[in-house]
Amino acid sequence: MTDIWYTRMDNISETMVNRYREALAPAMQEEILRYKQESDRKSRVLAREIINQYLAAEKKEQIPVHFLLDKNKKPYLAEGPCFNISHSGNYVMVAFSNKPVGVDIEEKREIDWALISTHFHDAEQEYIAGEENKADAFYRVWARKEAYLKAIGVGILKGLKTVNALNNLIIDELGAWQVTDTDIAPGYASALCTSATTEQQNIEFKNINSLLTIS
Repeated sequence: MTDIWYTRMDNISETMVNRYREALAPAMQEEILRYKQESDRKSRVLAREIINQYLAAEKKEQIPVHFLLDKNKKPYLAEGPCFNISHSGNYVMVAFSNKPVGVDIEEKREIDWALISTHFHDAEQEYIAGEENKADAFYRVWARKEAYLKAIGVGILKGLKTVNALNNLIIDELGAWQVTDTDIAPGYASALCTSATTEQQNIEFKNINSLLTIS
């Protein structure tokens, strides 16, 4: 089972964001305040509040949340579950699972996608070239690739050409990984990657915007 909890950010007041920030561990508050852009600070506060609310719903005794870092600087919770955070534009997503997980959301903005895609796997480049809406195709590939790279915990350091993220099942030196499109809103592409098992992927989505806007 994998849960994806997400929210919009534009209708969550500064008062509520400050309240959530002040409830975090002091070290986490200091880390967040180092970001210069208000949108960056807000997205990180809300991501951590989503984790707090998920842990409360699952009756986990680790609130407020404290992150540890693995050898690749990927945050994790000492007693689980596995989780991964992504934010872009007006959305924040957090995926939770009992196995390694990566999630990515991308706002579809005007960028030089044609140049960036030249760094993709050959099969991914062929897919984008063959699609009528090449920008949408690019963002689908990008979200899937990022979700996979975040699941294995190395980010783009592994290289963009090494794996074809269009495959629903990716086999690498670490094992098997399942990649799924998880688009939640118009104008965005998003994807999930989890460590694959013989069980069919079961994903539950929860929009918790109404919980975060309660004053």
